[in-house]
Amino acid sequence: MAIEGTPSALGYTPDGEFPVVYAEKGIINADIIGKGEKFVLLGGEAYNCVTDVVRYQWPYLTEIKAKLDQNQIETALENDWLIVKGKASHRSLPERGINAALATLATYAELTTDSPIANFVKNNYTMILILVRFFQQWRMKLVYWLLTMELLRLMLKKRV
Repeated sequence: MAIEGTPSALGYTPDGEFPVVYAEKGIINADIIGKGEKFVLLGGEAYNCVTDVVRYQWPYLTEIKAKLDQNQIETALENDWLIVKGKASHRSLPERGINAALATLATYAELTTDSPIANFVKNNYTMILILVRFFQQWRMKLVYWLLTMELLRLMLKKRV
């Protein structure tokens, strides 16, 4: 069977377990390109996982390596590239991983203020982590509450 047309620009997947779907999630498939950035950062194998390995090239290569090594994040030099190895985890549990891309960008931003992308990560990453952890603590409570409400609704519907 041939499929014609252009690929979808946006999609979503119900995120839950039968019979109750309690949330929806979306994934953005995008490359972030900053005008005038002086570095290259490549990585990320899957969109639903914490980025565990990235390749970084250009300014402050040895300084970034030294700072990441001090923070016990594994690094290696290959030709003109710095390889940064974090720890993969599913996006639903990002606190279990170490995001190699964000660690590299935050370290780069400690060394220079020339990068809007790195500065954004440096200035907002802590707040992002706090929000993620907050919502994950409450997610299971919300799931149980929604499941209870759905069961009550079904029971009341059968009585009527």
